[in-house]
Amino acid sequence: MAARTALEAVDAATSPSPEAPSRPTSPPQPQVIPPRAERVVQRPVSRSVATVRPDFSQAAAAARQGVAAPLKRASKALWHELTGSFFALFALSFSAATWKTRHNAMSAIADDRHRFYAFCVLALLFGYFSVSSFVRARRA
Repeated sequence: MAARTALEAVDAATSPSPEAPSRPTSPPQPQVIPPRAERVVQRPVSRSVATVRPDFSQAAAAARQGVAAPLKRASKALWHELTGSFFALFALSFSAATWKTRHNAMSAIADDRHRFYAFCVLALLFGYFSVSSFVRARRA
């Protein structure tokens, strides 16, 4: 409707006036287009709160769709990256401990051998947790 009103105003401004004299006596004055009258929308008096609720719920659903969904996806990816970083730190510390105990694990001391195997298992386990967290962050 607004576009049609604008087109009518442009047509009215560009078309020559049929009552215009053939020879202008003064410089042409710009044509002033009166503002269009605002249409008054009357709402029924019997409108109840129950009919307003669906409008609000639709607006809330649109807000969730437009704002909350991308925010949720980004925060989920950030959470997975953060936990993956912590798991990577633990995996690196267990890898360093494995490297330090490798010489004693080859000796006859059984306690050091068990510690070496435990460090190996923990380094691999936390490495897996780290990689899987970053893969989940990529999917989110």
